Amino acid sequence: MSVEPTATGSAGCRCCGHEAEELVLSAKGFPALCNAFDVDAARARAMPTGRFELLACTRCGSLRNAAFDPDLLPYDDRYENSLHGSGTFGSFASELAADLAAWRPLTDATVVEVGSGQGDFLRVLAEHGPGHAYGLDPSLVSPVEITDAAAPITLLPGTLDDLVDLPKADLLLSRHVLEHVTDPLAMLTEMRERFAQTGTAIYVEVPDATYMVQTPALWDLIHEHVGYFTAAGLRAVLQRAGWTVDEVGRSFGDQYLWARATCSADAAGTGTAGSDGVTGDASVEAPAETIAAARRFGQVHGDSTRRWTTFLDQARQDGKRVAVWGAGSKGVAFLNAIAATDAGAGALAAIDAVIDVNERKRHRFVPGVGTVVETPGEVAGRIDTVLVMNPIYLAEIRATGETLGFDAEYLAVDA
Repeated sequence: MSVEPTATGSAGCRCCGHEAEELVLSAKGFPALCNAFDVDAARARAMPTGRFELLACTRCGSLRNAAFDPDLLPYDDRYENSLHGSGTFGSFASELAADLAAWRPLTDATVVEVGSGQGDFLRVLAEHGPGHAYGLDPSLVSPVEITDAAAPITLLPGTLDDLVDLPKADLLLSRHVLEHVTDPLAMLTEMRERFAQTGTAIYVEVPDATYMVQTPALWDLIHEHVGYFTAAGLRAVLQRAGWTVDEVGRSFGDQYLWARATCSADAAGTGTAGSDGVTGDASVEAPAETIAAARRFGQVHGDSTRRWTTFLDQARQDGKRVAVWGAGSKGVAFLNAIAATDAGAGALAAIDAVIDVNERKRHRFVPGVGTVVETPGEVAGRIDTVLVMNPIYLAEIRATGETLGFDAEYLAVDA
């Protein structure tokens, strides 16, 4: 099929530049921001909704939402997506920081993280001795100087366009940001031109599109993610942006995709990215099974939504009290997908609680459905079934529930 220009710009893959894309899913009615938790239930239910016209590149396999509307995304102080309250994620973050320090020694280094949130990961990385770490995030209200970490950390509100006087970086970080931007090529190019010098390293981490379509991890599909990267696509967009890719890999139970790259002497500070630059490079071509899984994704997403709707509706009829554990993107996407079905109202009546260990979400309301978020201790003793939104946390959640006296079955909602 041909693809017309949309809110994301002209047709064509944002990663490898390939023009041929296929429509694999159409949907509407999902919250524009899954991670914006309001203190008012009515405002949470009134969250603007966005559409999906999910296109898959037939070369690198990356996907993008051609109906993405950036005007629906106010990244303000309601936005909260930190996972550092989890012991499982905390261990992952500590191991990642140690790996980065082994890859690029950080003693006295300047680190710049684009999309730092509240600086949670920079605090972990500070244990490895950087001279100064800077974080940039549009959800910040004002500049913050963190003085109780192992190294000085400065957090600045805004986007790349708002940075003026930051020094060149030894290490650049972009973790779970690239999927939010309409033009990842432009962002990676600007990061190189603004902050890189010869030898500057960059670490990029995004959700893995191959994991999403092949597992399938259906609830990773959220409106604030305009792009979904395969290994081939991530390599391609970094190369096109002038970076020398050292390695691409997966982590966090293969849910995350990462790349390590460096800035060469002839690319530092200046230069523009090529419009393609990857033609004939087999490393930017996705395996056939990834493309096939992308083509099935829309049908599988609909089938699974209907299956879980039926499960919840039966639980309601049986008088079972169900909790969704995990008020992150997956939990919010799952609840709103159920709500959008014909039987959604009855199915959601079975949901007695939405649980999260992130204190910043406590007693705030889930976008779209307006359910209040509670901590595990607040709902102990009243739940029969716990739906675990990310299977990687299943053991941790079961152990927490048993410690608190939950008498419940635990089901991973992985498909």
